[in-house]
Amino acid sequence: MMKKKMVIRVYMNDHKTRCKALKIAVSQQGVSSAGVEGADRDQIVLIGEGVDPVDLTRLLRKRLGCAELISVADAEEKKEKKSSITYSEPIYWSVPPQYVYEVPARYNEPCLCSIM
Repeated sequence: MMKKKMVIRVYMNDHKTRCKALKIAVSQQGVSSAGVEGADRDQIVLIGEGVDPVDLTRLLRKRLGCAELISVADAEEKKEKKSSITYSEPIYWSVPPQYVYEVPARYNEPCLCSIM
């Protein structure tokens, strides 16, 4: 079987609902990865093998209210080739300078003030 990429829109208002939707989605057998996408963060993107998108949408509707199946497609494997090698400049660590403060000699003299 091929891995499928499924996009399901679930109307999620807060973080708690998003977590609940992801828990439901990941609990299905065959789901290898899940994430939240979309401008309003209202779409769950699942990648898995042997997952029935209609049953998953039905389960999300039952537990969360409104869910809509947007698309089902073959998951494309991303293969990135690194043809060029990048080098970064070496990092030089330096010790911060140590400052020595000396107390001027006039502060060591006894106070000539009559108040003190």
